[in-house]
Amino acid sequence: MPLLSRLQEALEPHLGGRTQAVLKEGLARLGLEPAALDPDRAAILLKRFVYRELQGQMDAASARKVVEETLRALAQEAPAQRAPDPARSDPKRALQQAVSRFKLYFEWPEVQRLRSLAALVEASESEGESTEELLKEALAQIDLLEEKLQNALLRQARDISDLEDALERVKNIGGPKPRRLRSLLKQIKEAQQQETLATAEVERARKLAADLRKLVESSVVQNPTLVPEMTPEAADDAGVIALEDEEVPELVAGEAEGEEFEILIDFENLEPEVADRIREIDLAEERRRLERLKEQYAAVLAAERVAPLLEEVEAALADGALAGERLDELQRALEEAFKDAVAEARARYEWLSERLRSLELEDAELGSQRARTQLELIKESLEMGVLPGDLEQAERQVKALEEALAAKKQESARQSRLLEEARGLVEHAREALPEGELPELVGFRERLALLETGLEAGEVDEALLGRLKAELPELLSQLAQAGEAARALRARLLAELDALPDLEPLASTRDSLRVRLEEGAAAGVEDEVAALAAEARRLTQAHLDELAARLRAFGLATGSVDAARAELEAGRFPDLSALEGRVEQQIAEAQGHLRQELRSLRASAERLKELGGGELLEAVAEAEAALETGLPDLTPLKERLHALLERREAWRQELDRRYRTLRERFEAARAVGGETAYRALTLLDFLEKGARRIERLGTSGLAEMERSLGEAEQLITQLEQEFAAAKEVAEQLSGADLDDLLGVFEAPAEAEAPQPEPEPPAEGEAAGDALAPFRMRGVTWVGWLEEAPPADLEVARVRDLLTELDHLRQEVGARQVRLAVLTLPGHAFLLAPYAGRHLVILAEKAQLSRLVTLIHRSLSATP
Repeated sequence: MPLLSRLQEALEPHLGGRTQAVLKEGLARLGLEPAALDPDRAAILLKRFVYRELQGQMDAASARKVVEETLRALAQEAPAQRAPDPARSDPKRALQQAVSRFKLYFEWPEVQRLRSLAALVEASESEGESTEELLKEALAQIDLLEEKLQNALLRQARDISDLEDALERVKNIGGPKPRRLRSLLKQIKEAQQQETLATAEVERARKLAADLRKLVESSVVQNPTLVPEMTPEAADDAGVIALEDEEVPELVAGEAEGEEFEILIDFENLEPEVADRIREIDLAEERRRLERLKEQYAAVLAAERVAPLLEEVEAALADGALAGERLDELQRALEEAFKDAVAEARARYEWLSERLRSLELEDAELGSQRARTQLELIKESLEMGVLPGDLEQAERQVKALEEALAAKKQESARQSRLLEEARGLVEHAREALPEGELPELVGFRERLALLETGLEAGEVDEALLGRLKAELPELLSQLAQAGEAARALRARLLAELDALPDLEPLASTRDSLRVRLEEGAAAGVEDEVAALAAEARRLTQAHLDELAARLRAFGLATGSVDAARAELEAGRFPDLSALEGRVEQQIAEAQGHLRQELRSLRASAERLKELGGGELLEAVAEAEAALETGLPDLTPLKERLHALLERREAWRQELDRRYRTLRERFEAARAVGGETAYRALTLLDFLEKGARRIERLGTSGLAEMERSLGEAEQLITQLEQEFAAAKEVAEQLSGADLDDLLGVFEAPAEAEAPQPEPEPPAEGEAAGDALAPFRMRGVTWVGWLEEAPPADLEVARVRDLLTELDHLRQEVGARQVRLAVLTLPGHAFLLAPYAGRHLVILAEKAQLSRLVTLIHRSLSATP
């Protein structure tokens, strides 16, 4: 049985007929199809949507019990029902798919890192190395990218809502620009449906929408200016904004053939309230432009020349002042700083490439494929003008190769030293030991022969060498007691000196004693050799203590050091060089695992900045610095991360709750209609899209939702006040009027939106019907000059105006006057010949553009 059906069956006894509707709404809010529901998402559905609905039917404890029982039933069936996660079952395939999916966003540092990880996985596989850690990091990077994409898609959804609103407001002005805006909006919507960003289209559409909105707000069509072939430079000098190539209705007394009109906005002559509205449009666009610049150039915001400008622009916009040229200056500074950063990155890349080339020339078998692959990706980024994000990682890899080569050289030198030491021991033993088959010498000579065999092959058995070095002084001491005292004593002391470890503080004294012994002074040197051996034991013990402490600092076992200490207590000096190499290798492996964990913590903290992740980032940086000297305790960091994740989940639930509450408040007051209701509905539609993807949003997306919720709450509070005021007025009306108005509250309709454009009156329509298209919100009066002018309209003055317009028509050589517009403070007066009469309209300026378009179309439709 499908999971959704089982959920419905389990919940119907408690929710009854509401069960299907609740589950359907929950799936829609989660953005899921019924077939895509799995146990994990079903748990979210139960906890976030069903639980709330159950509380309306029973107390909270009983609702919780129903949800818990349903969850237990799902858990029992989970093994059979849970579909395997393709990313977890085949992480390499998931990585390849993610690289292909996110290739459109090459400039994102996270995408560069993902491509680098994919290339490193392939390089590691070709060299036979393990890729488990790389694939684990890649999966985490995919989650990070998915979250970033969802945040960006949410912002694009907000852009779509804003552009739809703008298009509704400007579509009646006519011409190609609204059509271009509509076409761009269609492209953006198609990209949104495919979960793809259309950044360039959004920028073009927003700029076009802002220009058109300013055009409408300024009622620019009241003063069209005949400016043939006016250049943009000339328009700038005149202090106007020119919308080029616009198709404009006939707005003046006439037009001469071959001349084109441009719509110009003269800011100097705008009324204060209109200028304020246009200023708000510019202010909103500047704020958005600043956010885009900050996101695009995040890597150089702290640059010396950028930071002061950024602070100045942010302060200006926060105070409600336009940044203007300062914002342009900031953009130029960001672009220059970014170019400098790319140039610096290129220099670092070339330096790293040269270092790697030198290493490869020195040792062709060093295993530099991973580093070379990463540098090739960095080069590709630089060639495309993108700041690479993996330079630090490449530097670490090159440094690791340099250390590996140095260690290899050190090991080679050590092997050479061991060979020389072994040859010296063999030679010394041959000279010091007497001829003959003494019982004490048989075993020693057999072991010495094994050592010589290895030397012939260029190899040294270190354990055997150490044993022979320790046995030779004791053997020579036994021979000395047997009668060869002087010769055996000198040989024993030389052997004891050879057996001492290579410690810098002992080197000069040991060399001096060896020279004296070779010259024959054995008797007076014995005590000095013994003292030197005691000092060597003390220094060796101290060094072993240091190595053990270093291992314990990283939480590693000290078994190898303990074995060396036991060897020292048995009278033999351990090989400190080999022991140091093993200890450093253990520590390097431990550091590698910890660095991986810290990288994961850093990535998570970056995603949670809006919730206090900055403090976690500082703690991660401190842990990374402490990693050089010991093992930092990551438990507090993980606990802080867990707390932040819980806070994010609580934030998600709170935002969802606020949205649902807002939707209910809006439904209660939306019937009042008007501009406020329309703006609130636009925001709520956007928030509905955000609520559907809220489980996939990161903190920046949640922050965007919270900002939008704040705007919507203000609008809905205003709407409720308007609703209350309207209701109060309604209560004061007479009974009949009251009944008409109360219908608004009893049958809520859709929030008022811009009215569709009416069709021009058909031939033969009555006068009242012909005026119907012009009766709209914002029109103070509309009528025929010949029939029913308003009481305060002096007909004689209007007829004088018509006479003057006719003189003007004759002077410019036009055939007829099509439309005359007079602007008044806050209002506009329109006069147009229409079917043998004169149409007169007095309206608010905000409706001027729309009325001009309607009149033009009506005139075109009139024979």
